[in-house]
Amino acid sequence: MSAFICSDQHISSLATWYGSTKKLPVCLIQLIANDLKSTNIDSVNYRYNEKTRKTKCSFKNVLIIDTETAVGLANCLDYQSCEKDNFNCLLNDIQILSRILHGSNKSNVWCL
Repeated sequence: MSAFICSDQHISSLATWYGSTKKLPVCLIQLIANDLKSTNIDSVNYRYNEKTRKTKCSFKNVLIIDTETAVGLANCLDYQSCEKDNFNCLLNDIQILSRILHGSNKSNVWCL
């Protein structure tokens, strides 16, 4: 299995979708995005024995996405973040919520 670090656009768009769905404040959405990015970097570093530094997730190119896109982005991020067995409760909640609201775990979107 190969793994990659998802783009800030991917992560910030997913975090924004989740935050707006749950009506969360912007400061909390930033923390969620940072946590998701950190988990993803940890997983890729573990997989390839790398030392990529962690940075805050940028919201510079955030996209407003629909629920189907959220399903795909959450599935991709989960796949790219599972190498270290570092279960991320936030990501799990995002996946569950997007699948419930979409009515499926299938999406035509994989990453941004």
